Amino acid sequence: MKSKILFLLLPIALMLTSCLSSGYYFFSYREPGTPIKIYKKVCVFADVSDPFAKQELELIVGKTLYETGMNAIPAYSLMPPTRDYSNDEIHEILTNNGFDGFIKISLDNVEEKVGYVPATSTSRTIVKEEVVKDKKRANYSSRDSKKKDQKASYSNRGNKKKITTEETIVTNTPGYQYSYFAGNLTVNLIDIQTSQIAFVQNIHSGGSNPQFKVNYLAYEDVQYDIAETIVRGLQKEGFLPREQ
Repeated sequence: MKSKILFLLLPIALMLTSCLSSGYYFFSYREPGTPIKIYKKVCVFADVSDPFAKQELELIVGKTLYETGMNAIPAYSLMPPTRDYSNDEIHEILTNNGFDGFIKISLDNVEEKVGYVPATSTSRTIVKEEVVKDKKRANYSSRDSKKKDQKASYSNRGNKKKITTEETIVTNTPGYQYSYFAGNLTVNLIDIQTSQIAFVQNIHSGGSNPQFKVNYLAYEDVQYDIAETIVRGLQKEGFLPREQ
């Protein structure tokens, strides 16, 4: 049955990389022999465990694709995330609702990682000012007043002085380890009619560890960057018209 191979990942024989304005990088390729096709109605499905991140990612990616000319609809409006759906069920829902394309966004090979925050040391200087009585000046003013037969004519303010001191406070923060979950962010465009993957994209942030942290998917700015990156990949492979 064609639906049984709907979500099988094909071996990536040829990978091309691009630098994005969004700050993310991607590898993408179009399945050899797949005709360039402009899809009329596409379902955006985020295969992530966090229901909030799932809904927001589907909504933002769908909105971004729609703004670039692809009629994309978030999957949660068709398949509420109250339960899991089999491949056959998803294929039937999409077929019955007139979809010709299916975009699946998933975090694959998720594993627990350990990060380390190094120790830090900071210092700040506090300036303190204190007004004290100038005993030497007060005694001199008192003697001068008596000679002129005056009654405490000198000013109390004139018999005070200001002392400025500086104190340096050093704060040491020890280093510590923390754990997080990360995986490979993969995008597949699946043709509903043939049940074949037409487009594969892997999105990462570059550097020595290109994996995505799971919690990043709940951040709105990250969701918009992912959406923009998906658009760039589809444009690059001819599934969306390039910007003029």
